[in-house]
Amino acid sequence: MRRSLHLASLLLLTLALALPAGCDDGGGGTTADVVADTASDTSGAVTYATVKPIYASKCSPCHTGSGFGGHNIGDNFASADKPASISKCAGLTKAECTIVRIKAGDMPQGRGCTGDPSLDVDNTACLTQAQQDLIQTWIDAGTPE
Repeated sequence: MRRSLHLASLLLLTLALALPAGCDDGGGGTTADVVADTASDTSGAVTYATVKPIYASKCSPCHTGSGFGGHNIGDNFASADKPASISKCAGLTKAECTIVRIKAGDMPQGRGCTGDPSLDVDNTACLTQAQQDLIQTWIDAGTPE
């Protein structure tokens, strides 16, 4: 079993390295989406490393690098536990606020997403149900790094 998980991880990593990078202004689906939908550490725990590819591909360019989105959750964990600064997310961390804004259709901003994956199925800029569920699982686990 452990060998199978290791081989599957190597296959996913090989695919990720062989195809173009996951960050584009169009928000299209990428290899990072596949990796994020299937990745977890060997204990099955969802960590920041598990959800990072989703944030990197879907929240770029605003929340990666030197983006203008107020925090850089797509590149590093540092801002995840800081308090959110908008009233809609009062009392939540930035990480917790991400799923609130995604489900409200506020994010990714300007990409025409409703927050309902069944309605957004043809819009590759929007998060799939599996991606939303993975982020929610990470948040429910306490946003472990």
